[in-house]
Amino acid sequence: MLNSLQIKFNEYRKFSDLMNVTFTFTRHELKPLFKSLLLMALPLLVLLGIVLGIFHAENMSLVQSDNLGNLENFGIEFLQNMIIQYGLIIIIYYLSITVIGAIVLGYIVEYINNGPQVPFENVLAQVKIYLPRLLALNLVYYLIVGFASIFLFVPGIYLGIAMAISPVVLVFEDTGIGGSLKRSMYLVKGYWWRTLGYLIVIGIVYTLISAVFGLPAGMLSLLQTLGVVTAAPDSPAILMITIIANIISTISYLFSGLVVIFMAFYYYSQFELKEAGNLMKNIENMASEIK
Repeated sequence: MLNSLQIKFNEYRKFSDLMNVTFTFTRHELKPLFKSLLLMALPLLVLLGIVLGIFHAENMSLVQSDNLGNLENFGIEFLQNMIIQYGLIIIIYYLSITVIGAIVLGYIVEYINNGPQVPFENVLAQVKIYLPRLLALNLVYYLIVGFASIFLFVPGIYLGIAMAISPVVLVFEDTGIGGSLKRSMYLVKGYWWRTLGYLIVIGIVYTLISAVFGLPAGMLSLLQTLGVVTAAPDSPAILMITIIANIISTISYLFSGLVVIFMAFYYYSQFELKEAGNLMKNIENMASEIK
């Protein structure tokens, strides 16, 4: 039941209002939402930071050696290790981002149905319901966009934006993968450029926040490249520092929840715009038929 302190989702909002309500919601619900993110997503992000730290340390060790120009000397084993490391990073990143999206969307569902300050147990229950489908949906989304981009770059960009709110649709309308993708394209149709602009702006906000968390890892790499840090990259001390710096960097992915919150409000805004518009047209048609 909606109380006086609860933010209403299902209404049309202009861009400035969307940005304001996104940060207002985040500020009001920060403590319980952040708790859910820490308990469910942080372990994956720490794991990702560890893997990235080890990977970066190994790469820096290679850069500082004299063998960078003779990669053929490393043979099949080197290539296999590279493929495994990149593959592991991609998989953990994919899981992390999808889990964060499921947590935020599940939180919003509980918020709409039961009010503010959602308990962790309720969010966990929602994540269990929607996470498998979100994992499958995101995989299909990336495959479609990637396949389209390989052959023709423009269709890839178009589909990427047109289907961008499909995860929100899947959770809020409890639809399947195909239905979510089609529904997203319907809601964005006629407003593609607006959606692109909105995503660029909220993406810039998220990137600026992420850049702050990425400073330790970036500074460490720069100092190693310039030779200021002279210890071997694979030494225990430098390896630990590299891992910690990368963990700090990956924690910034928690703030991708801002993008999800924004897209949730944008979904409802588009829903009101499209569905209300269609309703008015139907009423006008019925009125003209009666006359």
